[in-house]
Amino acid sequence: MSSTATRAAVDAATITEAFRLTAAAHPDQPAFRTKNDEVCLTWAQARERVDALAGGLAALGLERGQTIALLLSNRPEFHVADLAAITVGATPFSIYNTYSPEQIQYVVADAEARIAVTEQALLGDLLEARKDLPGLEHVIVVDGEAPESCVSLAEVEGSNPSWDAEAAAEAVEPDDILTLIYTSGTTGPPKGVQLSHRNQISGVASIQELIRLEPGARVISWLPAAHIAERSAHHYLPIVFAGTVTCCDDPRQIASFLPEVRPNWFFAVPASGRRSSRASSRCSPSSPRSSASPCSARSTPPTTSSDGSSVGRRCPRSSPRPCRRPTRRSSPTCARCSGSTRW
Repeated sequence: MSSTATRAAVDAATITEAFRLTAAAHPDQPAFRTKNDEVCLTWAQARERVDALAGGLAALGLERGQTIALLLSNRPEFHVADLAAITVGATPFSIYNTYSPEQIQYVVADAEARIAVTEQALLGDLLEARKDLPGLEHVIVVDGEAPESCVSLAEVEGSNPSWDAEAAAEAVEPDDILTLIYTSGTTGPPKGVQLSHRNQISGVASIQELIRLEPGARVISWLPAAHIAERSAHHYLPIVFAGTVTCCDDPRQIASFLPEVRPNWFFAVPASGRRSSRASSRCSPSSPRSSASPCSARSTPPTTSSDGSSVGRRCPRSSPRPCRRPTRRSSPTCARCSGSTRW
């Protein structure tokens, strides 16, 4: 076992260091998985893949302090790509899957990202946005066959085996920018909020003071990674405290994940909790309850705006059907309510 395992990950100076401490201390514990273990990476396997991808990203020209865009659903490759980027010392940021090509173009250009990582289901909008992104040099596709203008994850991962991941990780400092979180854009163009490694290490430590998570604690990643709530609750927190993340790539299927995963910690937006009172009776009395929200076995998660606000709740002034007609794609206001209702 590596000597780094003698330190607790919560005492790390950066998320990059915390990841390596966790992987050293809990190498055989599941880290990132899908339902029914169709894909399951232990912490040791995750570190191996992260280091291999980090070297490949460095070979593509990614450097410390640069940004990299992630347009991905909730899947293990998101965690690998994000961790690979911060191993290089770069700043990954997520893009909402519901963004139009114009919105994608704006945030990628604003962040000055030269590399983007995406999947087949979201590739079309990114390629459309790329027409107005001369600075976007590389598009990495994590699944299926990459088109001619892109490169597959398999081609990048492991393409630079001599790259020193350990040295790069050690060079990352607490005040380096860990991620960018873009605002909703309802009062003007979206703005990228810079969050440092120090900020998130402090944040997850404070959460642990309230909710004691042991190694192996189970969580479900199902909210948009472009929102800090998802990143904190289902990415950074499990990294620091050696949790096991189950990825739910379709939030409409979250109810089916609860009995299979039996999460120790379940985080949801308030709207989901308010509609879950009847669902709690369907859960086993012995099943773990969330410290963030009631059991949501029957709740239907709302769609979210770019600031994490719900736009899929039932409109209080119109039909009982869910209101899914925002006045514009970047605004979480309701067209039927003349923009006066914000959730």
